Amino acid sequence: MAAHDEVAALLVTAEQARVEWLEAREAAATAHERLLAVREARIESMAAELAGSLAAGGCCPVCGSDEHPAKAVAAPGAADAGSERAAQRDLDDAKSHEHLLDTRHRDLLTRLEVARERTGGHDRDELVGLVDGLRTRLAEAESDRTAQAAATERLRGLEDALTAASQRHAALLADRARHEASLAALRDDLTVTRDEVLQVLADAPEPEETHKEPDADELHRRLESLLSHHRVRAAAAEELCSALEALASADQAAHEAWRAATDAAAQQGFDDVDAAAAAYVDGAGVRALEERTSDHRRRLDRVEQVLADVAARLDALPPDDASGSGSSSEGGTDPEQVLTALAAAHEMARRRVEEVGAEVATLTARRDRLEGLAAGLAERLAAWAPLRRDLTLATRLGTFVEGRSADNHLQMRLSAYVLAYRLSQVVAAANERLARMSERRYTLEHTAQRGAGETRGGLSLRVRDDWSGEARDPATLSGGETFVVSLALALGLADVITAEAGGAELDTLFVDEGFGSLDAETLEDVMDVLDSLREGGRVVGVVSHVAEMRDRIPTQLQVRKSRSGSSVAVAGAVIG
Repeated sequence: MAAHDEVAALLVTAEQARVEWLEAREAAATAHERLLAVREARIESMAAELAGSLAAGGCCPVCGSDEHPAKAVAAPGAADAGSERAAQRDLDDAKSHEHLLDTRHRDLLTRLEVARERTGGHDRDELVGLVDGLRTRLAEAESDRTAQAAATERLRGLEDALTAASQRHAALLADRARHEASLAALRDDLTVTRDEVLQVLADAPEPEETHKEPDADELHRRLESLLSHHRVRAAAAEELCSALEALASADQAAHEAWRAATDAAAQQGFDDVDAAAAAYVDGAGVRALEERTSDHRRRLDRVEQVLADVAARLDALPPDDASGSGSSSEGGTDPEQVLTALAAAHEMARRRVEEVGAEVATLTARRDRLEGLAAGLAERLAAWAPLRRDLTLATRLGTFVEGRSADNHLQMRLSAYVLAYRLSQVVAAANERLARMSERRYTLEHTAQRGAGETRGGLSLRVRDDWSGEARDPATLSGGETFVVSLALALGLADVITAEAGGAELDTLFVDEGFGSLDAETLEDVMDVLDSLREGGRVVGVVSHVAEMRDRIPTQLQVRKSRSGSSVAVAGAVIG
């Protein structure tokens, strides 16, 4: 049906091209007739043209005479060489236009025949009915496929259930065999235990003797009675052992206490423990003695303090003047002088106390003020603490995102980190193209280190030469190598964009210049890669002046320069 549509469109286009070609052919014929008319008119006026070229004293090119009594004169509007050349140019242009339109018409006819062959000889109505039938069959097939998928899923579920049931059955059989073995072992243990119980009961005294074998209930009753009897005896034995242990511990403690009392009495100067007990004083007596001792010590301390103060004051007095007349006894001290000195010392001490009190009050006020300020500062700090935590967190996060934090070991910005992930995908896709274009010599490597002129790392590339095993900076590549690497990166970026866009293709790709820097082998590899893109359905445009690429590019837009401007011509194209 697409071929039928193409045939219908080509019929219209071909008819239009045929009309244009016929018009161009008529125009060419008209131009040819005009050229013939111009030539005929020029021949008729050739005498006038020859006469116009004659010079005084010159010989006529026809008769050879140097005299020209009656030269011919050209009629107004007569044809000349310029008119003939203009007519010839018009004819050449008309023939070129006719040839171009003829070629286009023939090409359209060829495409029309190819399209008719692609129809398969079927009518359009027949194809419409065939398409309807195929769509019906397709819908039925889709329904059958859905039903088959559901049945397959159900069958798979039944098979899984059967497998699980088989495994469960096998497990139950294994459990049954294990339980039967355990039951047999328990029966054997029961027989052995029954024999042991009968042996125990045979050794135990019974109030009544019987000659028949007891049943299970009787055995349990007799065993419980025997067990209770032995438990009572065991409890009595345990109590007896505990009493004996307590008695031994009490004897040991009493012995140690007597020895300690004897040692303590000897240390305190008593002959024995009885003498120490006779000198025992109860708690009330000890407290009375302690109070008397404390009272005596306090009075002794006060007396010693008074004596020390008096001695200090006496030591502070100046020595007696031997030549003075106020001394009443030799080697003694005047009481009035002592009292005067004591009064002066008391006054100095009082002033010192006042000064110290004022200083204490000032310091106390300062302390209260500082405590108030400290409390206010603590409240302000407590109120500011959440904001400070948020500020600290924001500052750390900001420096980390900017790549200036010590925690950011790579010193990468967050944007660079995200772009680095995309760049690694582009590099992986570009290496597939670069391997073909460089004969598997070069491989791109994404590195987190800082490149030349970069302040932050994360978006740098290295080129590994697999022939030498060394990695180097892309700036060291030659012009051709740089072009190949750049082209590989562009193709890799296109592949990543296609994958990220859900399979949407980038239908058109233009490569501008750069081919002139490639050697013959590299140019061949690059063109193979571009041809593989064209085979995938893409339109690849190449802008280049390299002559060798003309043989590899089927459709060309050739730009030609002239004095009147540039012109564009289509070469090798199929015009539809």
